[in-house]
Amino acid sequence: MKRKILFVSILSFVILCYVGAVKAEAKSSKVTKVSIKDKMSGEKQYSVITAKTSSDKIVWKYRTKKYDATELTAVTMKIKENRVYVFENGKLCVFDKQTGKKIVNTKQILKGYQVEFVVDSSGACYAQPYYMDLVYKVSAKGKVLWKRNIKETKLGWPGKIKIRKDAVRFYYDSESPEPYEDVTGKYIDFDKKTGKILKYKGEDGKVKGYSVSNSGTSAYKKALQAYNEYLSADTQQWGDYGKTSMSECQFAIKDFNNDNIPELILYRPNASIADCFERVYTYKNGKVKELFSVYSGQIDKIYPSKGICVVSGIHTGGCWEYYYRISYGKCKCILTRSGSDSVKGHEGDFYYNKYYINKKLVSKSKYQKYKKKLIGKRKNNKSYKYRENTEENRKNILK
Repeated sequence: MKRKILFVSILSFVILCYVGAVKAEAKSSKVTKVSIKDKMSGEKQYSVITAKTSSDKIVWKYRTKKYDATELTAVTMKIKENRVYVFENGKLCVFDKQTGKKIVNTKQILKGYQVEFVVDSSGACYAQPYYMDLVYKVSAKGKVLWKRNIKETKLGWPGKIKIRKDAVRFYYDSESPEPYEDVTGKYIDFDKKTGKILKYKGEDGKVKGYSVSNSGTSAYKKALQAYNEYLSADTQQWGDYGKTSMSECQFAIKDFNNDNIPELILYRPNASIADCFERVYTYKNGKVKELFSVYSGQIDKIYPSKGICVVSGIHTGGCWEYYYRISYGKCKCILTRSGSDSVKGHEGDFYYNKYYINKKLVSKSKYQKYKKKLIGKRKNNKSYKYRENTEENRKNILK
């Protein structure tokens, strides 16, 4: 009897030890953190998603395809409970957090890089690519439930997204491709079921219900009225070098980005290089706002469908070319190339030998690929004519 009791005790102890060991092993192999890292391969960019335990043991990895490197990443990731959600070049992939098994793998369901998104309790995603005007709701299985165009609100560059009781709120006008750190207070509330815009807080800081009736026409007329008042003044500030007489300036009107708010271009023929020859303005928040200045150079090309303006110049042995993106009353230089007439092997000719994407030095081939993707086969549409700043010309043009 004693032997039987001893045997049972030893067996129970062994079983308990085994169960404890299994539990410890399971705990040690549990994924506690998932990270994403962008990497370069030549002129291509790809991302690696790594799932690790609390002791930094790698449980599984996922490597994306390679994409053209741009200012925005092609891959973004969110974690919701035991799922890892990844938007990769417009495709949605969902992984089991513990095993790395791919649960959802869609075709391309939206266009644009750097998809900002949030996941709700049902696993549905509310998403918007960074430079695009379309907002999407995508089901947990990867089906697009609705999409909404927000162009008429004049808000762009999505940042933080919050799921509220009665709506999903997208904040806008982030200044950085890392938008989670910069929320300005401008937002749009979408009905979670239908995608209908319930209300939004726009450039003027006022919260209002959504209506697009005559909004384009009204904005256009208000811009022209503001430009008329601006040009009618005796003097205006001309950069950091003081004021200039407006009678010395010539002006032109051109919509640089097809948003139905025309830009104002001022040309000052007798200006010095330090003062700059041309300045470009837009209408925003009821005011005339300067977008950029052109010193020793000229506006060379305009691609309104992309909101791109190209400025080039040559001065004292140097040459340069800037690609400006104009969007929602803001201007950003996204491409630059520069050179001189003294580059070794090309003496006497102006030769470009430095290339930048978002102020970051890159190779010539990478620059050209990005430029091709940006512009494509679109034609230059620089079609405007300078007029003397007279009351008659303002009356005829700014009507």
